[in-house]
Amino acid sequence: MTFKSILICSALSIGAQFCTNAQTIVPPNIDFETGTTANWNYTAGKIIAVHTYTMAPCSATPGLHTITSGTGTDAYGGFPVVGTGTHSLKLAHDTIDFNADAAAYFLRIPPTGSFNFNYSYAAVLQNAAHAPANLPVFELNVFDSMAPLTPISALGMFVVPNSTGFVQSTVDTTVHYKGWTNGTINFTGYAGHTMIVSFTVGSCSSGGAHFGYAYIDATSLTANASTSVSNSSVSANGSFNIFPNPSSGNINIQWANQSTGNADVDVYDMTGRKMGNFQLAMNEATGQKEINLNYLNDGMYMLNIRSQTMNYSGRVVIQK
Repeated sequence: MTFKSILICSALSIGAQFCTNAQTIVPPNIDFETGTTANWNYTAGKIIAVHTYTMAPCSATPGLHTITSGTGTDAYGGFPVVGTGTHSLKLAHDTIDFNADAAAYFLRIPPTGSFNFNYSYAAVLQNAAHAPANLPVFELNVFDSMAPLTPISALGMFVVPNSTGFVQSTVDTTVHYKGWTNGTINFTGYAGHTMIVSFTVGSCSSGGAHFGYAYIDATSLTANASTSVSNSSVSANGSFNIFPNPSSGNINIQWANQSTGNADVDVYDMTGRKMGNFQLAMNEATGQKEINLNYLNDGMYMLNIRSQTMNYSGRVVIQK
């Protein structure tokens, strides 16, 4: 787990509004149906040891974070390259280059009720004569942004090519695959939290000489039967703007169409350390406040702004 904090804390997303129809919430582009990599956050790096990686944030990189579409099928497994709808995301590739790649989404859970997150995946992993701990791997990790360094193990998933459900490829017998598989994460108890859902693929850790890649898709948050979802409860974020960005130190937080009251502003660095906390007095529905971040070193930071009615995550670059 040594370097996974780098992956998670680099997964910074911009706050945006949900689309909702009573019991179903579709966060912006969580399903890749815009045909773009927008709203997701990406990292790339190398395998360094037993399922640990050194990674850095990056823009979506073709060949590592690739939108799929159309009616094509996977070269090894023959399953469709799209899981649900018209687009999915392919993570990594079948080139042997010690790679480890990830895509993460900041998922805001409505402030009241109980919700399930629905996703699907397919994985193609080369099966080598290694111990399971050294095999290529596909992982789903879930983090609470209030404690971003520690994954919630009960909500995650970890598969290697000899896991249940994998089939030997007829194209290359060293390759095992698992076709599209649906999954659900129950976020009961996390109302009002921002959860980080992160998918990672890593090649084998015994020299990195065997590949792994996967396809991911997501559809929605669905409310459990006892939950009543209203537009006001899930789209109360209005709008936020952080400027100047990059900044030499002082930034302005500008908001519109918000509920009045106090909000907490937490500042995190790229290793997940909390670097500051500020109170944001939102005495009017629309307003602006300056915050002094001159004490921070140059770099990228995440701002998490939250109150009883909203939860916004944005990023700011300090450049002096």
